[in-house]
Amino acid sequence: MHELIFTDNEFTELQSTLLGATEETTTGANRLREDFNSDKWSTLIINDTQSKRIIENRFGVGSSVVDGLMRATNVMLHGKKIVVVGYGYCGAGTAQRLRGMGAHVTVVESNSLVRLEAHMEGFYTSKLEAALPDADMVVTVTGRDSVLHKEHFQLMRDKTIIANAGHFQREIDVRALAELSSSHQQIRPHITAYQIPEGGKELFLLSDANLVNLSAGDGNPIEIMDLGLALQTLSIERIATAASTLSNTPQPVPYDIEMKVAELACKYWINH
Repeated sequence: MHELIFTDNEFTELQSTLLGATEETTTGANRLREDFNSDKWSTLIINDTQSKRIIENRFGVGSSVVDGLMRATNVMLHGKKIVVVGYGYCGAGTAQRLRGMGAHVTVVESNSLVRLEAHMEGFYTSKLEAALPDADMVVTVTGRDSVLHKEHFQLMRDKTIIANAGHFQREIDVRALAELSSSHQQIRPHITAYQIPEGGKELFLLSDANLVNLSAGDGNPIEIMDLGLALQTLSIERIATAASTLSNTPQPVPYDIEMKVAELACKYWINH
């Protein structure tokens, strides 16, 4: 929505009439802070809440990514060497759930402090180029463009499974993969096999690099969606009734709203 309002002439007039907005995702929040002059109204960032980051991103996304991988491939995750690229809340949840399935997980993270966190939580950590040659599966969870590109595909071994669980399809350079290959064909509903003449290998791309938990699975569990939508609903109510109390910047959801949602989750998830 923000991108349309700031870039599309059909919608720019809304800049002077909107009271406020909400933003759900990590990547959307990053774009607001990095790419748009979004100081014309308040935007409550759902993803800045601890409940969204921990409950939805770490547990919900982590669980749904594992579900999507298993549904797409029907392969056993136990014992697989899996590289998780990105150790934000979604990446951490993905890595932890994969480890819970018995996978040997290596985390690739460019932020030194976050890489240290992954190390202290018991994960192997590595540079991407060093981790790829030994991987059975590679999962991107960064929200950034071209995380995997031509040089990375060349490093992968035969039969590597490639998936994206970040924000956009373009985390994986699918065009570069196609250019490297002599042919490709869909071998299962969510698997495309690319024949790479160099090295005589075959690489498997899941869901054309779309989000594997949404395309091959059902997405987050329903309880997780309840929590996120409750934060959205109460945030929109606050904007509608008390926009003047909010600054015209991207900002966290008010603490009282987050605590109310957490209390409701405890009531219905624990004390039933």
